[in-house]
Amino acid sequence: MLLTTSLMWSEDWLLYHKVVFDGINKLVIIVPGEDSIDVKVDIYSSWKEWLQLRDNAKFEPAIRVSGGDPITGTALATGDIYFMQNSWRVFVSDDCTITGTLYSDNYPSPFTLDVDSKLVTNVVSNLVQSLGFNGTVNTTVSPNVTPQEVWDFLLSNANTSGSAGHRLKKLLTLAEFIGLK
Repeated sequence: MLLTTSLMWSEDWLLYHKVVFDGINKLVIIVPGEDSIDVKVDIYSSWKEWLQLRDNAKFEPAIRVSGGDPITGTALATGDIYFMQNSWRVFVSDDCTITGTLYSDNYPSPFTLDVDSKLVTNVVSNLVQSLGFNGTVNTTVSPNVTPQEVWDFLLSNANTSGSAGHRLKKLLTLAEFIGLK
């Protein structure tokens, strides 16, 4: 019996995921001993792989994502936000750090804890953009500029084509021309 069961579920074991899925009870179970989970990699991507095994697609979807859309003309994408849906929950039995923005469509928290669980830390970002995989963004920041110096900057000195100051200078010049100022 044990050999038959092991062989029947061998596809799951070969995935080597940090979580396992219980479609009947609608649980994403963090494997005991795992202390660090990335929502995108360890839950969302693992769920998509699990969904393709056997007849797992018969279960209601566990998670949906919002974001990740490319921002035109840049190597940036909007940040990802994940939602547990259809009453699915993430079961945590050990202390664990969850990295990523994860909410529930059905409950105040996407997590359900073992009675002996001590701590679940959900590390989220307030970023609305993320760097795309195929590009880089170069940013130059002068550490010697204070906020007051930014406010005191004379627009007449904004001569770099395409800069925010240069565009604002052109806009104000246009406003003066048409008599709005």
